[in-house]
Amino acid sequence: METKDSTMITFRLSAEELQTLDANAAEAGMNRTEYIRARLFAPEPGAQIAELEKQLNLLTDQLGRMAEQEKPRTCKNPEHAKIYGAGHCFDCDLPIFVPGQARGK
Repeated sequence: METKDSTMITFRLSAEELQTLDANAAEAGMNRTEYIRARLFAPEPGAQIAELEKQLNLLTDQLGRMAEQEKPRTCKNPEHAKIYGAGHCFDCDLPIFVPGQARGK
């Protein structure tokens, strides 16, 4: 930036504010002016966050619809039922199918 095309502005800070400014600028690897300029002209994240939330909501709605359409799966391997009994098959990571028992019980 050329100095003849720029305008200088000044403002007052308390000692604590100046210390915070310097620490934040150093952490960002910038000097005071660069840090203030970067923060001042940074794009507002509100619109981007709103768009991401919208996309996340659409994705969770889609996953919910997919889960509703999926038929319940069970392990029907009789050897697994002998090993683990009625309950959960740890090989297949599924509930074990028990003949004569209604699904979901």
